[in-house]
Amino acid sequence: MANSSINLIDLDFNSLKSSLKSYLSSQTKFQDYNFDGSNISVLLDVLAYNTYLNTFYMNMVASEMFLDTAQLRDSIVSHAKELNYVPRSFRSAQANVNISITPSTNVTSVVIPAKTGFTSRIGSNTFNFVTKESIPITSSNSGVFYANSTTLFEGSYVTDTFVKNSAITNQRFLLNNPTTDTTSVEISVSENSGANVFTYTQAFSLFGITSNTNIFFIQPAENEQYEVVFGDDISGRSPRNGAIIDISYRVCNGELPNGADTFVNNSSIDGHSNVSITLNSEAVNGSISESNTSIKFNAPRSFQAQERAVTESDYETLLTREFPEIQAISVFGGEKQDPPQYGKVFISIDITNSDGIPDIKKAIYNEYLRDKVPLGIITEILNPDFIYLNVTSTVNYNYNITTLSENQLSTKVLTAITNYNDAYLNNFNADFRYSNFVYSIDSSDPSIINNDTEVYPYYLLTLDTDTSTSFSFSFDSEILITTPSDSVHPITADRGVFSTSFIKDGLTCQLEDDGLGNIRIVRLTSNSNFEVVKIGTIDYTTGDVKINNLSVDSFNGSGIKLYVKLTSRDYSSTLKNILKIKPEDISVTMVPKKS
Repeated sequence: MANSSINLIDLDFNSLKSSLKSYLSSQTKFQDYNFDGSNISVLLDVLAYNTYLNTFYMNMVASEMFLDTAQLRDSIVSHAKELNYVPRSFRSAQANVNISITPSTNVTSVVIPAKTGFTSRIGSNTFNFVTKESIPITSSNSGVFYANSTTLFEGSYVTDTFVKNSAITNQRFLLNNPTTDTTSVEISVSENSGANVFTYTQAFSLFGITSNTNIFFIQPAENEQYEVVFGDDISGRSPRNGAIIDISYRVCNGELPNGADTFVNNSSIDGHSNVSITLNSEAVNGSISESNTSIKFNAPRSFQAQERAVTESDYETLLTREFPEIQAISVFGGEKQDPPQYGKVFISIDITNSDGIPDIKKAIYNEYLRDKVPLGIITEILNPDFIYLNVTSTVNYNYNITTLSENQLSTKVLTAITNYNDAYLNNFNADFRYSNFVYSIDSSDPSIINNDTEVYPYYLLTLDTDTSTSFSFSFDSEILITTPSDSVHPITADRGVFSTSFIKDGLTCQLEDDGLGNIRIVRLTSNSNFEVVKIGTIDYTTGDVKINNLSVDSFNGSGIKLYVKLTSRDYSSTLKNILKIKPEDISVTMVPKKS
């Protein structure tokens, strides 16, 4: 019989025991009973513990029933499978090399066999790399055979062998290793004692599949494993009873081999031992399996996309799911370009450990999207434009209330700035909020009183020396007009647009605006600026910049930094720009105060 003395909401032990005591105290037989000083207290402990454990268990069971609240990976993977989502497996790091082979005898061709092994070291760790498929070389130069732009994949191949047994209900074909790279799975099926051998290929949908199509699917399984599923003789051909199924795949070390840049062959290649390997690009894109958080985010969005790229979010979901190296992505239609380019979809991508993407990656992304975009739509992969923030901060701190040194406090401030960049910036459509930024500096240590911080956006003009280069970009924000319009003015005069120095025609020069919408090259002297030549224009309202035929003798660093002062302390990037703070652009000065 229900009793209002029992609290059904509280889940902790003490509350449950108190509720039980209140319930018993409300009964006539136990009104004057001393529960704490009798043996019944032990029984109440048992009841409270039992109730607590059952409540906890039921709560956990209920949580695991939904993708949003599930904690166990097996539960998350199971829910993802219902949405036809395959969590990303480990991915092999990939390096691109040129291989030259000099045979000791006259030969007309050389073949680099599939799965040929190579070795590389990073620190004290040794990693194996292999070729994915055989590479025939039929032409040579002076007796040397070249295999240029060869991709090496980190890892080693293993083979799991199964025998199809129709007597086993729901026979499963599990890949034993949790570090499997599922993109490397190859399956050979031998039937009739080897008389018939079939090669099965991986399928990702049922489109175009008949009862005789030799395909297999990969789906997630328990314990971070993957499972191969064959057709049912309606959608895809099922191996016959007694067939020997060889499943070959690559196991790898995820992100650990990234950065490998020196390779040696493990043995002779096609009988030739004189092998030379030169690097085109170091090993990149190795990654571990998809995290639980990522699965929760991507699974419902992937289900929404249905392997079709129609909306902007479809493109983002498909690409980030397939390519873990993508750090930031922005997708927009050609109608948003100036001038508009209808029938095109532009995809701006930033990948890990690189500002922009190489052409080979652009080709890979376009090929992946080729059969997923609507007919008549052209995709174009763009390098993002980067807008950097230069930070100069003077931080006042009370030395009486801290035991930290000035360097230690400065490190905490630098960490706070870096954390702000990671949390709010380093992405497309990022918002820099000045008040939040200076607050994060003040909050980095209790001893900090306040800070005086200047933040200037800049664009990096990258150019080759002695070569004319034109630039067209936009800060997409209103620029402050502060520069005197006179041709000659003090170098200390406030300017809305200015740059780092460079050498041109043997003179130290800078770029600056003239207050009238022009950008000019000026020579720097001790007392004044002298205008050399007009080089471009700036729209103070929109922040659009055009620089024509800039040619310089030399400059410091990776380019010329073009700074602007904005009318607002807040700043936002756009669909085409990534806003970020680089560590080398942070200057912090600590000033001790008594209070």
